[in-house]
Amino acid sequence: MRKMALCILLATALLLSACSSAEDATQTSHTSGTTQTQPKESDNKVTESSGSNTENSEQGSKPEEEPQEPEAPEEPAVEVKLYELEYAIGSISGAAGADMSNSSRFAAYEYIPLADIEAITVGNGYCLTWFAYDEDKVYLGNGSNTYPTLPAGGVWLADGRDVTAEEILVWNSDSVYVRFAVKRSDGAAITLGEDVTLSDIKVYISGYESENTEKRVSYEKIATIANGRQDGAIYGDLLFSFNSVGECKVYSLDGYSYISEFVLDKNEVLSPHSNSVCFGSYKYAESDEFPLLYCNVYNTYKTDRAMDGTCNVYRIVREGSTFSSQLVQIIKVGFTDNTEKWSSPGGDTRPFGNFTVDTDNNRLYVFTMRDASKTTRFFGFDLPTLEEGVLDSTTGVKKVTLRVENITDSFETEYFYYIQGAAYDEGRIYSLEGFTNDATNRAAIKIADIASGKLWGKVDLYGMGLKTEPEVVYVLDGALHYIDVSGNVYKITFEG
Repeated sequence: MRKMALCILLATALLLSACSSAEDATQTSHTSGTTQTQPKESDNKVTESSGSNTENSEQGSKPEEEPQEPEAPEEPAVEVKLYELEYAIGSISGAAGADMSNSSRFAAYEYIPLADIEAITVGNGYCLTWFAYDEDKVYLGNGSNTYPTLPAGGVWLADGRDVTAEEILVWNSDSVYVRFAVKRSDGAAITLGEDVTLSDIKVYISGYESENTEKRVSYEKIATIANGRQDGAIYGDLLFSFNSVGECKVYSLDGYSYISEFVLDKNEVLSPHSNSVCFGSYKYAESDEFPLLYCNVYNTYKTDRAMDGTCNVYRIVREGSTFSSQLVQIIKVGFTDNTEKWSSPGGDTRPFGNFTVDTDNNRLYVFTMRDASKTTRFFGFDLPTLEEGVLDSTTGVKKVTLRVENITDSFETEYFYYIQGAAYDEGRIYSLEGFTNDATNRAAIKIADIASGKLWGKVDLYGMGLKTEPEVVYVLDGALHYIDVSGNVYKITFEG
């Protein structure tokens, strides 16, 4: 009864306080001309023993102020480990039926800034090592057997053990970035294709949002065309497939049946390797069926550095089943000797540059492999019109030189290992890379997002058993396709 009386007195006091606008622990709100009492959040808790609330209480005299409960002390900060290696299954590479047990390594491709790491934990039957890199991403090593706290197995950390950023710095104070790899700690035999599938092969570090997320995909071989291909491009219901000496075969996308072939105009004067080929936004004439075709010279002139960053522009004409081309423009990157922008100080293995057109925004994107920093750099330009440029006496067409001041945007991603074909679709640049049966330069597709300036994802073709050099890439009806050097046409479907 005493508790109930106390509740009634308290409710009465609150009501009187609201009427007199006295300052207390309530707030008022006005709705449709009426005034409703709204308690503060801290007053919303009602215990079972209260027996009443402010709306049902009778008026009475104001009681003495009830002592306020002391504020709860702040909870101490919890130390959170930023990266925790949760699981890794299978192996980065291996043929079907291969034993993927103790010797297997599963590498994380991302360069993780060491400054972001508090600690890394590995468990679930695996052990871990790191690969250290300096600020230029130059490899420093991976710990060696002399690391004082490592088990007899060498650089591998035992299951359940942590490694801290401080430990890596003690090992080598020049460490700025790290990559990780794991292997099984018990040596139990697992077989690729039986116990584990290629789609399960991964390294996952929770808390780390990768720029280079390996995408889970499925694939289907849908056709075969002529072999010996370089890049190609699609328009309408046609595929234009080029080789390295300027010859093009035309196929119908309905069944990939052969239609015709032609040789690029003035091929004997300026021959493109056709490493990257695409259709652009502009047409030579308004009545033309096809927009202009962009086809890069790439490594046709391997020892002539003056030809680096060169792209030919063609008009394509169809008459019945016969196709022809006309060279109408040359585009040249004018700063390929600039070590701040394009080339590495000591030179690059392939300084030639790939080209693709953002047809949504009339932008030309050029990208190149920078060996010293192990990065790929992208440059955006306004797509030149046919009116631009200076007449080139050798070819008889206008030549546009793209200078540093013409760059509209630029970004850098991880290294692309020997770039092949390229294509643009809905804000992303799709780039093929790698060679046939090359575990170091693996066949893969990397996808750069232009808006974020980051790698959106990658598809490890080699790890899926697709080890033939990829050449042609395009997006058809929303689905990613690629063709390898042997002419095999694959449709790639992203899962999840």
